[in-house]
Amino acid sequence: MDQRSHGAKAPEPALTMCNRSHARSLAGLGTAVLPRYGLYSTYAIIFGGILQFCLARRVLRAEAGSGWAYYLIDTRLSLFVTRLSLVRSGCFWCDERVARQREPVREDQLHNWNLLEEFRRRVLPRLAARPVTATEEDPRRTLCAEDYFCAYLFAMVNPVIKSLRSLCHVSRCKKMREVCAAPFSPASFSAGQHVFEAGILEAVVRDLAKEAQGLGGGGDARVRQALAALTAVDGTVLRAVPRMAWAPAGGPGTALKLHLHFNVFDQIPEAWPITPGNVCERKVFAQTVQRGALIVADRNFGHDFALLARLQADGIHFVLRLHNNLVFEPTGPERPLTEADRKAGVLWDRLVRLGVQDDGPVVRVVRVEANGAVFHLATTREDLSAELIGLIYRQRWQIELFFKWIKTILNCRHWLAESPAGVQIQIYCVLIASLLLMLWTGQRPNQRMVESLQWYWTGMADAEDLSRLLQRAIPRKKS
Repeated sequence: MDQRSHGAKAPEPALTMCNRSHARSLAGLGTAVLPRYGLYSTYAIIFGGILQFCLARRVLRAEAGSGWAYYLIDTRLSLFVTRLSLVRSGCFWCDERVARQREPVREDQLHNWNLLEEFRRRVLPRLAARPVTATEEDPRRTLCAEDYFCAYLFAMVNPVIKSLRSLCHVSRCKKMREVCAAPFSPASFSAGQHVFEAGILEAVVRDLAKEAQGLGGGGDARVRQALAALTAVDGTVLRAVPRMAWAPAGGPGTALKLHLHFNVFDQIPEAWPITPGNVCERKVFAQTVQRGALIVADRNFGHDFALLARLQADGIHFVLRLHNNLVFEPTGPERPLTEADRKAGVLWDRLVRLGVQDDGPVVRVVRVEANGAVFHLATTREDLSAELIGLIYRQRWQIELFFKWIKTILNCRHWLAESPAGVQIQIYCVLIASLLLMLWTGQRPNQRMVESLQWYWTGMADAEDLSRLLQRAIPRKKS
């Protein structure tokens, strides 16, 4: 009989003891796992207290005359579900996190901490091979090319240096003799951008990129197995000061643009043209693209049909996103989809002719729907599955992470020089610093790793401290 219809009251001691016992046992669950799981058990105790408060309210409602069977069943069910969730989060999830082991820092990764020595070892042969200008031979000059480049690199990895005057001010410290032979003034440092060639540093970037091949280990494992190489292409805008009138932005103001070709598998730059902010990315891409790797890019490159036709004629394969409002005409039947394709969100896969004219390029288009968004991916690779085409396009995000890394972790937000040559020197130093750090650690360093190295360079940590800090900064492997 449903006792709720008769308004029967529950026995007060039985109902109260039942609720209290379950609430205490649930709160005891968090206390029991406290020594073992630390912070996660605190959440269990909080949930237990909240649940005990809710149960007390239900006791009062039952004592006020509500039916006891409904509340008793509801209370026990809530206790069971809540306890099950806590056990799952407190035991299974926490054990999974604790079980992850950190890879030890190998001795061959920690053999050399001196960034400037590694930089000098690579730049000095380049400086010796070039002809010395008359300005450099002037006996009154105290800032040579080696010191100028080393000071630039030092500023890129030191978070304390925020401006040119800050760098010149710290150059008078004794420890700065490891960086430069003598102090320098803002005038002499500014003159260096017109005296020393930026092409020397560009050659160093290429040398370091060759050394770092095979260390990145980036990209999805399935994509690495299917492709020999994958290059992400994109550009990023770097804001400039109004005095840099030679670099107009695409809109109001001034800006620079770094056009980057990024090796997804090795996590290294392959090409890096630097232009004013109003220069079209597709024009620069057409001048720098080379055969060999599969190109992946966003929809900024997908609506230039002449560019797509040229890539097809040159035998350059690509995976590009198209605008969703783009007009195209199917030229063949839909390709059959596998179960894996459907699980990946692929709606259809077919050959289409782009544009309203009959002379548009014919490409394979894969329509994918994921997280409420629709993606039309154009590609020249017909031997890859539709699921893999979508997975390849997801690798484009690696270049965005690299842009974020050099902008936020390395000190490249303030221009130490304002001429085209000075801007090139600074960007090359940023790329050199990123590649040297990758060669040291065997991977692209995260923010904690860079901070550990900065503490070492500022004298706050010794070699033993640095080894311990880097060990803690290594990301945990996903199980």
